[in-house]
Amino acid sequence: MIPGSHPLWSKSVASSLASIWLSLFSLGYAAHAQTTVSRPVVQALPSQDTQRLNRALVELAKAPRSLPALLEAGNAALAVNDLESALGFFKRLTDLEPENEPGMLGLARV
Repeated sequence: MIPGSHPLWSKSVASSLASIWLSLFSLGYAAHAQTTVSRPVVQALPSQDTQRLNRALVELAKAPRSLPALLEAGNAALAVNDLESALGFFKRLTDLEPENEPGMLGLARV
């Protein structure tokens, strides 16, 4: 039977069928796209030594001449293998207090 030759077949019926087909196709495509695109996002937390260094840096921002904060920052920088930073923290510490034994030991460790 040829569309349009039957009295029940009309443009509105054809239009409705096309809309239904398009809706079903769109739903299937959207469901497929959602399952293939969606992935969990996982971000590693900073290591304990990195967190330790960050806390020391916060303290140094408040009190740049704090000997305990300089020592902690130097030791934490050593722990994360940032030798250049560790050297700078220990150097600042021994510049402020030349006979500071933990500072001199930190310089020797670098």
